Amino acid sequence: MPGFLIEYHRRRGAVKVEQFNSLAEAMEERLLRDQKNLDEDLEIVTVASKSREQLEKSHSRYFVSA
Repeated sequence: MPGFLIEYHRRRGAVKVEQFNSLAEAMEERLLRDQKNLDEDLEIVTVASKSREQLEKSHSRYFVSA
């Protein structure tokens, strides 16, 4: 099942989504970005989902303003 990395900026409501072949790959990238992230308003999460469409339904709070 694909893994998705979501970068969500709370103040701006901006969202960036990247798809990876697996959750493990997405998690590895998330850990790298977390180490570099200095922005308290930037939320970086990983989620396993069958598709982007399913992701947008299950984690809709990230996509309300997208």
